Amino acid sequence: MFGMVRKTKDGEFQRGRLYGYIESNPGIHLSALTRLSDLVITKQHIILITGKGRRIWSRRDGRLLIFFADSVAMDHPSRVLF
Repeated sequence: MFGMVRKTKDGEFQRGRLYGYIESNPGIHLSALTRLSDLVITKQHIILITGKGRRIWSRRDGRLLIFFADSVAMDHPSRVLF
């Protein structure tokens, strides 16, 4: 879990924040996540892709890429992000 999260140069703090948003809002899409978190899309994308904990998964819903926390079962096999 993200119990003792501290801000580090590799973005651990930001990954914890994003995980919290995604866990609270299952199925959130990237632009909504951007509005909630006040991070630019590029930074969010890098944080999500480079994460090592495999706590977030995503799938396409039409034109949107939607995100789920690991607490939500994967209905369809999808790329695991962090």
